[in-house]
Amino acid sequence: MPVSLVGIAWYRREDYDNLKATFKDSEDLPDTFDEWLEKAERVSGTLTGQGIAVVKAYIDPETFPAWCRDHGFEMDKVARMEFGTECAANKLSAQRGRQKRARALALARQLRRRRPRGTE
Repeated sequence: MPVSLVGIAWYRREDYDNLKATFKDSEDLPDTFDEWLEKAERVSGTLTGQGIAVVKAYIDPETFPAWCRDHGFEMDKVARMEFGTECAANKLSAQRGRQKRARALALARQLRRRRPRGTE
């Protein structure tokens, strides 16, 4: 069964104003953190209600500019969306890796129990 997962750019209150000032499309964002948070929580709740898991992709003002440069993006909506997508993909990959390791460990335990005594 496919996993429905989406990453949403997320901000910390203390970073919002500084980040907003650095974004090329800052005029497209709500004026205040509280306005942004209300809108973001509404979108997140709607997605969750539709059975889609939401990953909050926290944007760090220290590292996001370099991430944008390294990935060939301007600091705008496209970059924020792509960053969210990357965070969601990383989380999904980590979850699948843990699941794969858990299955391998369970299989190893089953095989160990089936092994005749003295062949360890």
